[in-house]
Amino acid sequence: MTLFLTVIIALALCVVCFFSAVLLRKHFSGKDAAGAHLAVFCLWLVSTVVWGRSFFQLKIPGIFDFTFDRLLLAALAVLLLAGLFSGRVSFRRCSGIELVLFAFLALGLISMSLHGFRSALPEFPSPWGMFISGYLFPAVAFLFARSYLGNPHGMRIVFTVIFWLGVYLSITAFFEFFGIRALVFPRYISDPETLIHLGRARGPFLNAGFNGAAIIFGFICGLHLLPDMKGPARALYLALLSLAPPAVFFTQSRSAYLGFLVALVLFLCFYRTRFPKWKAFALPVTLLAAFIIVNIPRMASEDRRAGGVAQIEEIEIRMTLFGRSLRLAAMEPFFGVGMGQFVPVAASNFPVESASFALQDEVQHFHVLGILAELGITGALLYLVLIVLVFRRLYQLRRGLPAEGFAGGNLILAMTAVWVVYLTTNLFLEPSYCLFLNAVPFALAGAADGMYSSRA
Repeated sequence: MTLFLTVIIALALCVVCFFSAVLLRKHFSGKDAAGAHLAVFCLWLVSTVVWGRSFFQLKIPGIFDFTFDRLLLAALAVLLLAGLFSGRVSFRRCSGIELVLFAFLALGLISMSLHGFRSALPEFPSPWGMFISGYLFPAVAFLFARSYLGNPHGMRIVFTVIFWLGVYLSITAFFEFFGIRALVFPRYISDPETLIHLGRARGPFLNAGFNGAAIIFGFICGLHLLPDMKGPARALYLALLSLAPPAVFFTQSRSAYLGFLVALVLFLCFYRTRFPKWKAFALPVTLLAAFIIVNIPRMASEDRRAGGVAQIEEIEIRMTLFGRSLRLAAMEPFFGVGMGQFVPVAASNFPVESASFALQDEVQHFHVLGILAELGITGALLYLVLIVLVFRRLYQLRRGLPAEGFAGGNLILAMTAVWVVYLTTNLFLEPSYCLFLNAVPFALAGAADGMYSSRA
């Protein structure tokens, strides 16, 4: 009876999702249609943060799990399909980014068809799950943004949503770090039964590194929105932006520390202002430098709570994982050991090393090396070419933009900074477990590609 009810509920959700998307497409046209599409996309972005698998999931045997973010993504997919029939979405002039992205997705599907879509054991990562959140859903975000968000109005709304998500994560980080569990929402964030990163600001992702990157994304978007704010709104934005640096510290994650420093350096070097940049950045840079100098002894310690980053054991684990990836890549150099197969193949080939640390630590934390091991040289080259093409498109987009305003040159800087922080985080973590971390950069890349294509 329980299974029957589960199937009925799932089917009802699918029907509601489908017809909602169809009605949106049917009853709205022109500017209103763009607004409806934008609203669905922004709701999906929010759902990837607070309404994901940990918040709610409906398990159906033999079918993928239903979550709010997946249902909203289904609505986006239906809107994309409707756009194909209306002519709004077209693949007649695919950009190089799209072609390489499709090739990478095809390689991942072929790899899983050969090596398996499911994990060998329940405790191993699911190849299909990693493919969905790491590559497939971000690709949908790219395509949707390319077709519907490649305009200043849409980009401004998306930046605003990401900024306020960053504010929410920053405020939650304070409550987490100081143990004010009654104010932490959703409740599962402070669940003591989930031990990973417990006591650090891990946010709804249950991972401090992912949480830190998301806070930095919000900080970058807020910085770009700040010049358009006037009076009380500007003061409010400045106050909310000031929450980000301590929130990043509360994650006690080295990837977040480095990502935040990289973002600050990019804005310090390339941000366009009407007055000398040193006047705008002198105070925050001075405060940051003073903070680092005062806390150098603590940073050299192994105590994360005090800001220490010298955890030798974790560095040794990372080096072991690097060695494993290279050895696995040597076993299958061209097409790898299979999408999502790093953990089981490494465990079976290196049993002595596997006993030295827990299963969750055996996941490759260096993203490109992980791709090299799982998809071989072919997959790694495709991914690196994809990154190069994204930065090339951002560079091309700078031409013809106004000197000031939201759609000016600083917009390119903000999107570039998000991508650089994303890639920096991927040097420390496997991003396939965090949909939001992948969705934001690829959505911005899609919007940039759409803006460029509309001018071509």
